[in-house]
Amino acid sequence: TLTWRYSKDFSQSEGEDRAIIKSIHVVGTQYADYQCNLCPPGTFNSQTGMGACQSCPVNTFSNKPGAKQCQPCEAYSFSYPGSISCSKRQACTALDYELAPSFCESTLQRTLSYQWSRAFCDPTSSPLPSTTSIDCSCP
Repeated sequence: TLTWRYSKDFSQSEGEDRAIIKSIHVVGTQYADYQCNLCPPGTFNSQTGMGACQSCPVNTFSNKPGAKQCQPCEAYSFSYPGSISCSKRQACTALDYELAPSFCESTLQRTLSYQWSRAFCDPTSSPLPSTTSIDCSCP
């Protein structure tokens, strides 16, 4: 689509007649590079030739352009999707775990255990609360 505005100088036959292009909008085509472009850091492309770059998954990274795969983070470090480096895991706190109760079992007991809810803290830094059992019978 080509859109323009034309204005005529009606004061004389010669003068300041002009056409001003307002916009050019091309539809029905797909963008394609004429040359291969390397995937930027934080992404990878495992295919040979041109293809879509994908973000590095959680706990992996790529810090150089053109990565064919992402590198895993070392133990006790983490990364978010699309990262160019890993960060050291912080110590876990009481805000990082959640209660994971069991169903009421045939013994009419329910087990209350805990699990880490955040994947980005160091679970070796502090222990989870002890598992307990409670009565789940109806009165």
